Amino acid sequence: MRLSVGIRLGPYEILSLLGAGGMGEVYRARDVRLGREVAIKTLPSDLAHNREFRERFEREARTLSALSHPNICTMYDIGEVGDVSFLVMEYLEGETLAARVVRKPLPLPELLEIGSDIADALSKAHQRGVIHCDLKPANVMLTRDGAKLLDFGIARDISTVVAVAAAAETRTCSGPVSSQGRIIGTFQYMSPEQLQGRAADARTDVFSFGAVLYEAATGKAAFAGENQATIIAAVLEKSPTPPRDLRKDMPPSLQAVVRRCMEKDPERRWQCAADVASELRRIAQAPERRAPAVSAKGTHRERIAWIACCAALLVASLVFGWRWHSGRTARLVVRSAVLAPDGARFAFVGDVGGPPVLSPDGRFLAFVAANGAGENQLYVRPLGSNTASVISGSEGARFPFWSPDSRSLGFFADHKLRRVDIAGGAPVSLCEVDKARGGAWSSSGLIVFASNVRGGLSKVSDQGGKPTPLTKLEEPQHTTHRWPYFLPDGNHFLYLAANHMQQSEGAAIYYAALDGSVNKVLLHTKGNAVFANEHVLFVNGTELLARRFDVKKGEFTGETVSLASDVLYDPGVWRGMFTASEAALLAYQPGGIASDQSVLEWVDRSGKPKQQIEDKRSQTAVRLSSSGRWVMIIESSAPGGADLWVLNRANGGHRRLTFSGDVSSPVCSPDERWVAYTRASRQAQGIFRRLLSGAGNEEVLLHTSEPVIASTWSPDGKYLVFDRDTGAAHTGRDLWLLPIEGERVPRPLLETNADESEARVSPDGRWIAYTSTESGPQEVYISPFPSMSIRQQISTAGGFSARWRGDSREIFYLSPNFTVHAAQMQLAGDHFEVAEVTPLFRADLRSLLLGSAYDVVPDGQLFLLNSPGEEHVGPVKLVQNWPVEAAPKEF
Repeated sequence: MRLSVGIRLGPYEILSLLGAGGMGEVYRARDVRLGREVAIKTLPSDLAHNREFRERFEREARTLSALSHPNICTMYDIGEVGDVSFLVMEYLEGETLAARVVRKPLPLPELLEIGSDIADALSKAHQRGVIHCDLKPANVMLTRDGAKLLDFGIARDISTVVAVAAAAETRTCSGPVSSQGRIIGTFQYMSPEQLQGRAADARTDVFSFGAVLYEAATGKAAFAGENQATIIAAVLEKSPTPPRDLRKDMPPSLQAVVRRCMEKDPERRWQCAADVASELRRIAQAPERRAPAVSAKGTHRERIAWIACCAALLVASLVFGWRWHSGRTARLVVRSAVLAPDGARFAFVGDVGGPPVLSPDGRFLAFVAANGAGENQLYVRPLGSNTASVISGSEGARFPFWSPDSRSLGFFADHKLRRVDIAGGAPVSLCEVDKARGGAWSSSGLIVFASNVRGGLSKVSDQGGKPTPLTKLEEPQHTTHRWPYFLPDGNHFLYLAANHMQQSEGAAIYYAALDGSVNKVLLHTKGNAVFANEHVLFVNGTELLARRFDVKKGEFTGETVSLASDVLYDPGVWRGMFTASEAALLAYQPGGIASDQSVLEWVDRSGKPKQQIEDKRSQTAVRLSSSGRWVMIIESSAPGGADLWVLNRANGGHRRLTFSGDVSSPVCSPDERWVAYTRASRQAQGIFRRLLSGAGNEEVLLHTSEPVIASTWSPDGKYLVFDRDTGAAHTGRDLWLLPIEGERVPRPLLETNADESEARVSPDGRWIAYTSTESGPQEVYISPFPSMSIRQQISTAGGFSARWRGDSREIFYLSPNFTVHAAQMQLAGDHFEVAEVTPLFRADLRSLLLGSAYDVVPDGQLFLLNSPGEEHVGPVKLVQNWPVEAAPKEF
């Protein structure tokens, strides 16, 4: 039924007819309440009166109404007046991309801008579980404010609507065949899997996007034919004419993007629209970029060092060339040095470090360094240059690794695995991680990585996606797999398996395969290993060793030789600071055993130092008592071990409470009589307590074989909250409640599919703050205690390690870049809300993994920080033609 101008559908007054078709009519209308123009789409009566359609339709409408994005047409309302069912959407003035392309192809700058906008819009929809399934030029509106993506398939045939509505629940959409056997959609832009009736996902939209981009660039459809059958055959079997054959000014890189979008096999396409958008922006900026985003200035000393280095390399090259020409093996080993960037210092060790890594082709050295502000960033230094350049957007980077083609880097930052093109462009997030321990990039397009300090390795596509487990821990022998490294075949890889318990002697490098065909011990060591020039390189303490290795057989074929005796080794993460490439280059950081010394100091709310109370001790955790009088310190007593000390703030006196070397996560009882802590060793695993005075023996609170961490006491002293990881995939890490009195039977406090940790009960006992990955990255939440009946997210851009002010009116927490934030709380009855969040200062912290790295006194005016001690890291040593030293000696 066509609507007359002037009639109303509720508050909407019809102004004119914009268009009509088999799927309904679209009208320009006015919202008389808000005084704005809107577009109204009415639905055909045969669909509107179908009950199943109505239910699915309304569910999908609610999903799409949440898609707030500048490049997606906004849906305002859904309604029904009499026999008319309708949608209310944003009214757009402009023309469709289909109408524009009929006149002429888009200019290159406009093409890249519109393409990246559409890809961004698709990415947003895919993140919310909505697949478009009918992307085509007619569904892209060009307005003065940019491109807008239209019509997510609501007003289609009932079978299509049902399929798309189901997609909102399953993150996929069904194939295109209706209950009447008709193929639904526009053939030229449909993916092969859609035409074949197979299950589709976000990559289906990526294919359609490629077809749209192709047509916008060339003015011609990617797939054409005389009838439906020939068009379908073309999509399934033929490749389009290369765009550069139709448009000579198209950059090869853009043609490559379009071609990859339209791969027949979904596995070979771009895996997410966000990566396509990033690549289009990189191409748009390509003429201005010649190097990584921000350059660093070389100092006079660097220039001198690099002139000497380059001269040495030149001499070595000449000698090598002469000897090669004469049929003899080169014997000259050249050594040089790589200095830290001007105004920065190397940041290789610790939980947030980034050891140096050589690119596979030997042309670049990547590493993490701290700038003048103390912020870690990722740098790349071409070995033919005297300067290093910082990668833009790499703040907080740690543990970088190279792509097989030496064009991209993987790294970890802000609880995400990221990749970045070293030629420029913004880093792209691939997946969420927790506390990473290294990654490796296969030539098959997979990245293997350790997403946490405890657990096995995972794998994910280098285009992003949901990670899947790869290796399984053999507990209790091992508690961690880390530092993977791919061998040249792209299938086999090395990794370190170790145990966090001090007494463990089972640490070893394993040789494994992606297909699971092999997973065996290669050698016993407590460090990482790499492969280059037919050798496995590994560390034994501070000694760097090499041994010839047959990749196909997975066996050593030679004796172990020593390459260096002074390699920097970090016992905190079990890694040596060395790297090698197939170009016969070796780089390592000398220095022996890395120091884990730190400084305890008081700072005010601006971060200004007030007093230093501990200097150059091996502190891994600090925690204040409820009054702030006592400081609990976990201090290393032996390699791999740690014990609990108590410091009196009033007189500075120390008291050692434990002697087992396996203690972590101290927390003082509210009456300051007891200290609870976690022990994890073969002799004892669980939660214990001891009198703060040191009198008597320790008391067992909880024996368990599962990883636990003591978190917080309730203010009445009756309960202890702890983190518990049961190993169940569906729950992860959860919060548990342990009664201190009676039988001490623990019970779950909060169990979800996410990881919950770092709980802190408020001083008034009514609330509990904790860290959760419910929304993806770590965020701080607050709930009533102990009911946990409701919860509210406090941080909005990542947060962890919450602390309460003594009056329960303010919460402090750390953001991913270690900035301390203060959240003012308004608490009334069972209700609470965040009044204001203020960043206070950026903290330079020693560790965030073994316990508390900071705490705050009850009045919230002083903070205790566990900061790194001053480190003097010298130049990185570079060795050219190192395999000569590993070769058998001639007599």
